[in-house]
Amino acid sequence: MVEILLMGRVKVGNKKRKVAGGVSAYANLANKRRVKKDARARKKAEYLATLPKHPVKRLLYRLHPKRLAKYWFSRDGAVMALKVVGIALLLIVIGIASLFAYFRKDLDKINPDTLAQRVKTTVTKYYDRNDKLLWEDKGTGDYTLVVDAKTIAPCMGKATIAIEDKDFYKHSGISASGIVRAFISNSQGNAVQGGSTLTQQLVKKVFFTKDEAMQRGLSGIPRKIKEMILAIEVERMYSKDQILGLYLNESPYGGRRNGVESAAQTYFGKSSKDLTLPECSLLAAIPNNPSLYNPYNTYGRKALVERQHKVLDDMVSMNYISKQEAAAAKKVDIMDTIKPLADQYANVKAPHFVQMVKKQLEEELGKTIVGEGGLSVKTTLDLDAQTTLETNITKLFNGEITDGNCGYRNCSQFAGFSNGAAAIEDTKTGQLVALVGSRDFNYAGFGQDNAATAFIQPGSSIKPLVYARLFSNQGGNNANYGSGSILADSKTTFPGNYSPNNADNKFQGNITLRQALARSRNIPAIKAMAINEKTNSGSTWSLIRSAGDLQYCTQGADAQAGLSSAIGGCGTRLVDHVNAFATLGRMGTYKPQTTILKVANSNGQTLKQYKESSKQVIDQQAAYIVSDILGDGKARAGLAGRDYLVNLGRAGVKAAVKTGTSN
Repeated sequence: MVEILLMGRVKVGNKKRKVAGGVSAYANLANKRRVKKDARARKKAEYLATLPKHPVKRLLYRLHPKRLAKYWFSRDGAVMALKVVGIALLLIVIGIASLFAYFRKDLDKINPDTLAQRVKTTVTKYYDRNDKLLWEDKGTGDYTLVVDAKTIAPCMGKATIAIEDKDFYKHSGISASGIVRAFISNSQGNAVQGGSTLTQQLVKKVFFTKDEAMQRGLSGIPRKIKEMILAIEVERMYSKDQILGLYLNESPYGGRRNGVESAAQTYFGKSSKDLTLPECSLLAAIPNNPSLYNPYNTYGRKALVERQHKVLDDMVSMNYISKQEAAAAKKVDIMDTIKPLADQYANVKAPHFVQMVKKQLEEELGKTIVGEGGLSVKTTLDLDAQTTLETNITKLFNGEITDGNCGYRNCSQFAGFSNGAAAIEDTKTGQLVALVGSRDFNYAGFGQDNAATAFIQPGSSIKPLVYARLFSNQGGNNANYGSGSILADSKTTFPGNYSPNNADNKFQGNITLRQALARSRNIPAIKAMAINEKTNSGSTWSLIRSAGDLQYCTQGADAQAGLSSAIGGCGTRLVDHVNAFATLGRMGTYKPQTTILKVANSNGQTLKQYKESSKQVIDQQAAYIVSDILGDGKARAGLAGRDYLVNLGRAGVKAAVKTGTSN
C-alpha cells in the first residue's frame, strides 16, 4: 500500500515536474521579450533625455546628416523604410485606380466598340449611271481611303510593327517596356521616341481631336490616362490583326493623306495590295513624323531614307526579312519612284457636272456631311453620252464641225463666240445625262466656270413657252389661239414706248402663229405675251417658271422686265431651260430635273435616292401644238430659205428645235 502511494507520488511528481518545466519555458520567453522591450524603452528614454527640450532645436538635432544616416542604416530605420515604401506603393495603386475610375466615366460616350466604324473612308466617289467612276473627291483637307486590311501587302504590317511597336503581339494595349525604352532613349539625348503602342496611337488618332492629341505635360495627363484605358478596352474587343488593319487604314502618311491606300496611290500610283518591300518600308517610316517625312518635303528626304533603312534593319532583327532582302531594298532609289503631286481634279470626268452635283449635295445634305466625305454618289450621267458631247464641243471650236449655216468655216469664229455649254436631258425622266460647262475645263481664264449654270439670256429660245401660254385656254369670253391663228408682223410701239425690230429689220405682215414661231419673228411673240398679260396678268412668267425655267426674270433688274422678256430679255440657266423644253416634250408635264440617283455614306446607309414626281403645268394640247411647230421642217425653212436641220430630216429624225441669239 505504501509502495503504491509512493509510486503515485512519483508519477504525480513527474507530471508536476513536466508541467512546471513547460510553464517555466513559456515564462522565460515572455520574460525575455519584456526585458528587450524594457531595454528599448529605456534606451529610447535615455536618447530622448539627451535631446534639447525646445521643439525646434530638437527637430534640428534629429535632422543632423550623421544622425539621419545612422538612423536609416539602423534596424529601426530599415523597418521604417519598408513601411514608408509599402504605404507609398499602396497610395500610388489607390491613386492610379482612382484616376482610372474617374476618367472611365467620361469614356462611356466614346464607345470603344465603335472603333471599326470610326475608321472610314473620307473620299467621296462619284459614279455615272452605269457605275463608271467619274471623280474621287478628296476634299481640301486631310483625307482617308479605307480598304479591306486583308488586301494590304503583308510587308506593310511587318514594317510598321518593326519600327513602331516591336512588342505589338505581346502587350495588351500598353507596354511598360516600351515606356521605359522611350524614357532611356530620350534621356540619352537620342531622337525623341514615344512609348505609345500601335493601339494607343490608333486610339489617339480616332477618339481624340487634334488639339487634345497635341496636349503635353500636365495638361496631357487626363488624355493619356483615357488613351491607356481605351487601348486596353480596344485590345479586349478586337484581335491584333484587326487593330493592325485599322491602324494602317487610319495613320497619317504625309500631307493630306491618311491610310496606306491613299499613300500608295499618291506616291507610287498603285494599290496598297501591290506594294513592294522598299515601298512598304518607306511608308512605314512616315507616321512617326508625317510633316518631316512627307515624300514631297524635299528638306526631309534624306531623313526619310535614313529612317526607311532603319525600318529594314528592324525587320531583319525581328526575322521578318533576311539581311540580303534588306540590302537589296536599300539599293532601290526609292525617292525617284515617287509620283508628282497631282491636283484634286486630276483624272476627273465630266468636271462641271460633278462639281454641280457636289454643290447640290451641300445644299440638300449640308456642308458638314459632304465635307466629312466617304459618300458614294451614283449620278444620272451617262459617261458614253458625255464623252460624245465633249468630243463634239471640242470639234466645234476646232472648226472640225461646220456646214452651210457657218459658211463652211469655223462656226465659233463665224458666229463670234469664244465659249459654249451644252446639256442633254432624258425627256421621259428629267434626268440629266450629259453636261459640258465650257469649251474645255482646262481652258485658260474661264474653262472651270460652268456656263451651263450661269444666268444667260436665252434669246428667241424662250418664245415656245410664250406661245404655249397663248395656245392655252385664255378663259372667260377671251379668244383662244391655235397654230393657224394670225398675228401681224408689223412695226409696233408697245406701252412704255417700246418699239422692237426683228433680227432682219424687216416685217412679214400677217402670218400664222406656226410661221411666226418657226421663223422666230419678234413682233408676233411680243404681241402673244401682251395678249397673255391682258387676259391674265403674270401668266406668261408663271408658265415659263412652272415649266422649268425656275428663275427666269428674277435676278436683279430682270425682275422689272416687261414685254422684252417675250424674246429672251431676262437671264436663265441652261440646265433649267433644257428642262423647260423637256416639259414641252412631255406634253406639258413638269418633272424636277435630277442629277442624282442614289447617295450612300461609308456605312452603306442611303442618304438620298431618286424618286420620280410630276405635275401637269401646261395644257396638253398647247404643248403638242408648240412641239409640232418646232418639229416642222417646212415651217423652219422660212427662217433662212431652207431647213437648217436638213441632215436630221434626211435621216428620218423628227426633232423639235428652237434657236436663240442674244447680244
